[in-house]
Amino acid sequence: MAHWANGQPLLAMTDLDQTLKLDPHDVAALLAHARFRLSEGDKAGALEDLDTADHAAAKQADVRLELGDLDESADRLTSAIDQYSLWIDFHADDGQMAQALNARCWARTLTGADLDLALKDCNRALQLSPKTAQYLDSRGLTHLRRGEFDKAVTDYDTALAMKPDLAWSHLGRGLAKLKLGQSAAGQADLAQALKLEPKLTDEAKGYGIVIPAAANGG
Repeated sequence: MAHWANGQPLLAMTDLDQTLKLDPHDVAALLAHARFRLSEGDKAGALEDLDTADHAAAKQADVRLELGDLDESADRLTSAIDQYSLWIDFHADDGQMAQALNARCWARTLTGADLDLALKDCNRALQLSPKTAQYLDSRGLTHLRRGEFDKAVTDYDTALAMKPDLAWSHLGRGLAKLKLGQSAAGQADLAQALKLEPKLTDEAKGYGIVIPAAANGG
């Protein structure tokens, strides 16, 4: 990990490989190994590490939150939801509860299923930490996918007032405004979203969120 922190990923990976030869079920090493593999585009290898770590870790382990984050990064959203749920069930008084609830809300919303449960998660996260732009961004997308376009715009307005560079908030607000008949304002938001994150079109499409061609210059 010192090699990694020092910007020497190949040396870090050599050490992690050796660690896992000595102890194939070292959860911390497996998670670091998975994170490195994801950064290198080796999704299949990362998922192998995550599956091994999942079986090696106790159900109540604090590491479940990190497992959820890595599953989400690998677009394995159902597994991410399961990991977040385990962590939430065993850490009722933990200071990271708002973060975990928001992460589960986001994962549920991206799947497009269980939107009622997703909204409950986001609402609870915002009760614990009301002035958090990322949590408002998550709830904005939940409202958008539930067809609650006015509520989505309200959440996105508040989020962007705090953090103007949230590309997903510009995207969601743009789509909500288009649904509300505010064409010019909606297209402006979509253009800003793609200016901030040019690959957002493909990312959103992967979750069934289609950006109108005009926003892509098409």
